[in-house]
Amino acid sequence: MTSLYKKVFSGAALMVALRLLVKSIGLINTMILARLLVPEDFGLIALAMSVYAFIELINAFGFDVVLIQNQNATKDHYNTAWTLKLMFGVLAAIVMVAVAWPLADVYEDPRLVDICYCLAVMFLIDGLVNIGVVDFRKQLDFKTEFLFQVSIKVLTVSLTIYLAYTLKSYWALAFGMIANASFQTILSYIMSRFRPRFSLSKWREIYGFSFWLVLNNFLHYTNIRIKDLIIGKMVGVRYVGLYSVGDEIASLPSTELVAAINRATFPGYSKVSSNLKELRKLYLSVLSSIAMIGVPASIGLALVAPIFVPLILGEKWLAAVPIIQIIAFADALISINTNAGYVFLSVGKPRLATMLLAFRALFLIPLMIFLISVYGYIGAAYAVLITSIVMFPVYFIFLNKFIAIQFSAYLGSIIRPMISALGMYAVGSYVYYGQILIPGEAFTPADTGVIALGALILIGMGVFVVIQGLSWLIAGKPNGPEKLVLQKLGLQ
Repeated sequence: MTSLYKKVFSGAALMVALRLLVKSIGLINTMILARLLVPEDFGLIALAMSVYAFIELINAFGFDVVLIQNQNATKDHYNTAWTLKLMFGVLAAIVMVAVAWPLADVYEDPRLVDICYCLAVMFLIDGLVNIGVVDFRKQLDFKTEFLFQVSIKVLTVSLTIYLAYTLKSYWALAFGMIANASFQTILSYIMSRFRPRFSLSKWREIYGFSFWLVLNNFLHYTNIRIKDLIIGKMVGVRYVGLYSVGDEIASLPSTELVAAINRATFPGYSKVSSNLKELRKLYLSVLSSIAMIGVPASIGLALVAPIFVPLILGEKWLAAVPIIQIIAFADALISINTNAGYVFLSVGKPRLATMLLAFRALFLIPLMIFLISVYGYIGAAYAVLITSIVMFPVYFIFLNKFIAIQFSAYLGSIIRPMISALGMYAVGSYVYYGQILIPGEAFTPADTGVIALGALILIGMGVFVVIQGLSWLIAGKPNGPEKLVLQKLGLQ
């Protein structure tokens, strides 16, 4: 079991490094594109991508999850998964073409038609991706996964930036997405020796597990993507762009760093799913690492947002600052909860994740509509924050019921990073801004230069490390990420 833990955590570390590298490249891409394009360009793509994500539910059977969870999957399972994915990709492309004009009519913008046609091409290309790349994660071969993902990102970003300089329009974003799908498909056949064949022999077996994943993905869409459609209809395309970019930046810790840990740990959960004691032990170890990374990263983004946005994105994006601050606080809680769904999947209970997502959607959507009508586009961010607070204890209740996680163990895994991150925010904002910032309030600092951003980051990191270290010493130096970091540095 020790060997498995080492593989899981070394894989998690490598995947975090991967996402850091990939997102750093992506952030550079966003910085350049934000300077070359306007919020409306991003809003148009965000609206089209919201519809794309909804149609993608046709193709959202999570075949990679099914193959990883099934430790005895055969070539027939892989071939069936690839065939079904291709079939659904073709169907999704047809639907995307069919909704192009109705979407343009609803939002009174004919530019959406051609964008939808481009996204239809993406569906076709995505359907051809070699299913064999699933084995990179299933066999814990994270080095190959690292190379695969980084290669796609570097090629895509390079081409998209070139297109942005050349076209100076939203078409750079649209063509960049098609390029991303193309690079992924080509590299999947270069880097994996598996060669898929048409087969439907295992469709019943795969569909039985995948049915719940489809519901999960539908509810995930409802929770994540539907806000763009609501904002676009209630307050306009420009605000969709402002919100989507702000949300993307604020959600970086959960969508990139924590998601990388989740991708690495799910295969490990699947391997110990029959041993509840080992599953709990692995989950709590992962949870403490997630809290150590995701919570301070999220709160840190809220702290630096007033400097980061005008410096990196430009003055035309200032209205995104309150979005980043509010969503960042919500994301601190969301990042902690995301790993629970993978535990439920590993023990063959995807319906539990479905129930949690359904509850969240039923709470979030009406609250978002109400708050947008009161506060405008910022109301959507407030709705996400309130929902994340409400859902936090709900996730623990499910974990306690189904894998017997004790509250003391759960709290012990997350409390120190949460206290340290809040202390970092309070001290950092008071020392640098002269006041403790309230997320969502308009505030423009006097200095928004590179030195100011660097200084605030160093202050925040310093305060976090001091509080985290002291709280760890007071707790009696328990096993956890602190001890692991010290061991890696040769200090323990």
